Amino acid sequence: MKRTIAILTLCTAFTAASATAGETVMHDSKHTVTPMVTPCFADREWQLDLFGAYAFSTPGQDNLFGDHAWGGGLGVNYFFTRHIGLGVEGTLLDQRHGGDVLGQAGLNLFVRFPIDDHCLAPYIFIGGGAVFNAEDIDVEDFDNDGGSDDALWEAHAGIGLEYRFSPRCGLFVDGRFTVVEKNDNNFATVRTGLRLSF
Repeated sequence: MKRTIAILTLCTAFTAASATAGETVMHDSKHTVTPMVTPCFADREWQLDLFGAYAFSTPGQDNLFGDHAWGGGLGVNYFFTRHIGLGVEGTLLDQRHGGDVLGQAGLNLFVRFPIDDHCLAPYIFIGGGAVFNAEDIDVEDFDNDGGSDDALWEAHAGIGLEYRFSPRCGLFVDGRFTVVEKNDNNFATVRTGLRLSF
């Protein structure tokens, strides 16, 4: 409950700050006041993502964490144009084997399509990285290669949607499919969380 209150307080603070910053007043020769509205999505911006995640394997591919896993993580993105950005992320997921957690770290390329009238931005992304802490999983059990690996390479692609309460604070949800280097390890992930923009 305290975490929820803290997140809502943070979002409110960012919303208030952006609302104040966005109301630029212009005076013409007749001294009329014209408010300048800040777009929901900036041409250049940093983003901090705080998210929860749910991962599930395809039928017959339940070796990294069972048939499903819950988790969460952090991400940092930078949009160097209005539509294109890069991001890094880290996620932790419950691991069935040994009661441990599975880590995932990746780099993403985002392409978004802002709709400022509704403060919405559908986006697509591709990326790659690694899955960590697989050392307790006997690879021989599921891909006939033998041995075990602490890190497995992965690649992924997905789609998402972001909604902004203000130019500084919003929510996002996205889904992706991840292909892992060893056989029978592919899985899908759905994430949802808070996105703060600077």
